[in-house]
Amino acid sequence: MLKRKIAALSAAAVMVLNTMPVSAYYYDVDVSNPDSVIDVRVNKPYFNFIVKAGEGVNMDDMKFALKNSSGDVVARFGGGDSRLEVLDEHAFDFSSYHSVSDAKWFPSSYDRYDDVYDLFTPDPIKGVEPTGQMYNAVGGGVINGDKYYLQFKDEYYYYYADKNKFNIVDQVTVPANTILVDTDAKYATNNDKTTYFWLEPISSADLVSDHPQSNELRMCNVAGKTVKFKAQPGTYHVRVNGGRAGGYTCQAYDHETTYLKVKIPFTEAFPDFCNSDLTIDKEAFGKTYHYDLRGDQSVNTFSALYYSGAAISAPIPDADGNIQLWVSEDELTAYMEYDYTFRDDSSIGGGGGSVRQVQLPRSVEKINNIFEFPQKGYCIYNIQPSTYQLVLDDPILARDYVINSNTVKVTDTKKIQQKSFTVDVKPLLLGDCNRDGAINIIDVSIVAAQVKGIKKLDGRGPLTADVDENGKINITDVSSIAAHVKNSKKIPRKYV
Repeated sequence: MLKRKIAALSAAAVMVLNTMPVSAYYYDVDVSNPDSVIDVRVNKPYFNFIVKAGEGVNMDDMKFALKNSSGDVVARFGGGDSRLEVLDEHAFDFSSYHSVSDAKWFPSSYDRYDDVYDLFTPDPIKGVEPTGQMYNAVGGGVINGDKYYLQFKDEYYYYYADKNKFNIVDQVTVPANTILVDTDAKYATNNDKTTYFWLEPISSADLVSDHPQSNELRMCNVAGKTVKFKAQPGTYHVRVNGGRAGGYTCQAYDHETTYLKVKIPFTEAFPDFCNSDLTIDKEAFGKTYHYDLRGDQSVNTFSALYYSGAAISAPIPDADGNIQLWVSEDELTAYMEYDYTFRDDSSIGGGGGSVRQVQLPRSVEKINNIFEFPQKGYCIYNIQPSTYQLVLDDPILARDYVINSNTVKVTDTKKIQQKSFTVDVKPLLLGDCNRDGAINIIDVSIVAAQVKGIKKLDGRGPLTADVDENGKINITDVSSIAAHVKNSKKIPRKYV
């Protein structure tokens, strides 16, 4: 199957569009056959509109403005397929993007992440550490702190521990103010007489065990037993044979918590940690020491604890190489704290341990970004929800032409919102020379100025001034309009 190297960016691996990443993790994740696909719209509101010319209308010289409910102009454009000018600082012209390939590179003026990215809330089990992570298959900054900003042109995947794939053999509820330790019965028979552990409080005060040895336990003495520590809520270091890695802790809670006992092959839980037969050969003081993770531990001892929240497991791999460990149902993860000890005729020593996160069965889920691209007309991306009005951005043209159904309500949705506007010739009243809807003394003055050559009628004004409809504007038309105003002779009510 095809494997692709993709970046795993988590809440701890912050990358913002204009900064270098704090850290990044890379895994070989098989994304060729994801377990499932979810459809997600990660877009901000965007409005696609077309302006058409009605019969007898030439829009080449027309100018238009789109206004919001407050009357502010948010965009302007010309009727001759001119470029859209977006005046809202949060929005931008998306008209030329008709496919994902068109959107691969945005102009530098649109490099603000809040313009081309959208906030996405992931499933807390799948998308946030330690349970799961989100992957951007093409890289880039998609995560800022605890917020995920997704871009529709990228490919995203969840890669997470999947409880549906666990081999669950038991379940336990740990009471409040308690840390539970579950020790494998095989510690009584594997000749390990020295391995011990204790819990070291970090922020809490007292830690009291129901075992006589208080918070320090020798494994052979509690083999096959479950020991409970009464603990004030807080964090505790897990120390095995005295060693520990800083920053890794178990937890005591002020409420009860549930844990699943998961059975898993050791080599699957910790890939490449040991040989296929569960042995490890380590160099120390010029010698090679052989460790058998499920065999005799009287000389060379491999010690390990597995912890998740308030539950600690001390399993030994069985004959089939499986271990059983508690996993928090809230977080679905666990960690191994381990240590090495060797004894021979010349020396006694150890160390070299660390912390490993258990690799539990996982699933890959692809996020299918749904995005409908505009195919024609103008488009404004990240437009603010409002009721918008398309108007002619010229008072003369506004008197002569009308935009039918010129309002549209843009809502806060991630789906593309579309509207088709049509510009038609406005019916004009014969004699209404200034096209204000009434015939009065102003119209007499306007047509008189036309006849005298003082000021020409603008726009479609000459059509309204030729009241006798003989193709000429002269003193007869002035007299006819004046007579109409004086009520001596009415002009027949007619629209041109």
